[in-house]
Amino acid sequence: MELTDNIRAVLEFYSSLGNHQAFCELKHYNGNTEEYIYSRLERAAFDQRDGNNVAAFSRYAIWADDVRYLIKSAIESINAQDKERAVEELTLALNVLGAFVDIQNMFDAQPGRMQFEKPEQILKEYKEFKKL
Repeated sequence: MELTDNIRAVLEFYSSLGNHQAFCELKHYNGNTEEYIYSRLERAAFDQRDGNNVAAFSRYAIWADDVRYLIKSAIESINAQDKERAVEELTLALNVLGAFVDIQNMFDAQPGRMQFEKPEQILKEYKEFKKL
């Protein structure tokens, strides 16, 4: 019951902030976000692939703190009127979140899973985008 209560407390806290307050106490931030964000995501995904879910979820949490850092830094850049930096940070955050979603779709496309999107469709979208 304690875990359930703690999860609900986390969700209640963050949902109470609405869209006017941001709370960001980085728990796992390791620095070098822009350089290592994709490799951290890769390690988590490969742990998930290999069935090492204890490590996978911990690695995803570390990776997610990198994403939080980027968004927090983008807000700070906006406040400092550095629009170019903010756009770069938000673009990286958007892209790495897209990679996470597509990786999870690759897992879901495995036999016996939910299969929201087919891997071929995702990869086709990449090719079409690169042509633009």
